[in-house]
Amino acid sequence: MRKIRIANYLAWVGLGIAFFVSPSGVRAQAAPGPLAPPPDSQPQQRPQPMAQPAPKPKPPQVPPRTTLAGPWKLNTEESDDAMQKVRAAEASTVNTNAGPRPYPGGYPGGYPGGYPGGYPGGGPWGYPGGGGGPRQGSGGEDIAGNPKMQPLIHPSDVLSVDLKNPEVDMTDDHFKKLIFYTDGRQLPKSSDGNDTEALAHWSGNQLVSDEKSPLGGKMSRTYELSGDGRKLYETLHIDHGKKSAIVIRYVYNATNTDVQSGPSEEADPDRPVLKRNPDSADSQ
Repeated sequence: MRKIRIANYLAWVGLGIAFFVSPSGVRAQAAPGPLAPPPDSQPQQRPQPMAQPAPKPKPPQVPPRTTLAGPWKLNTEESDDAMQKVRAAEASTVNTNAGPRPYPGGYPGGYPGGYPGGYPGGGPWGYPGGGGGPRQGSGGEDIAGNPKMQPLIHPSDVLSVDLKNPEVDMTDDHFKKLIFYTDGRQLPKSSDGNDTEALAHWSGNQLVSDEKSPLGGKMSRTYELSGDGRKLYETLHIDHGKKSAIVIRYVYNATNTDVQSGPSEEADPDRPVLKRNPDSADSQ
């Protein structure tokens, strides 16, 4: 019995020694530690914002001017819509020339030509479509198609003003000159067709021309500086026979760019390339 106890004791002592001598084998059975999160669950880095390009420096402001001299560029946003003014004038000629419209078929008037048209004549609604005819003056006046109106309704994109006593030269973007004489000289009846000559006078700080209207009567162009000296106002006053005058105002900004060698890309695409017609010529 005593031998059995000794044997059991030695067995337990052997197991204890084996445990302390080989701990790695025991620890290999330990539960695994925490697992790494899947790639999708990891926070993504935000892309760095692209650097904004540096803003372009503003062009230097043109110094204010005290005279009309210098280069000017058309300001289309502040200028009048010349075609709108012309279309309104054309519409007024329709209303003026048309007069009252007769009752269709000539009523009252009885046969032939009574209401509603009668047979064999009558108005445009009569049977079989006889008398009456089109309304007189319904087409109106084609002001926009008048060749002498083209330089007035299609202004130059760039204008260069040169003051010469007693002369004021205005050169457009096609190198055509409009020459004003302020000494009251007698203008020649003929012109070479390259330049346009007209009389003008100074009214305070305004240059006012004295010309003939392409539509009959007189025409004037008034040039003046804005209060800040950075804009040029050109106001056209075009007589239209016995009807109301057509008034168009163009605004030009002072610029450091002189007259170009042709129309710029921003120029009016409808503006025809043609020579100015002498305003002093007799209107047809």
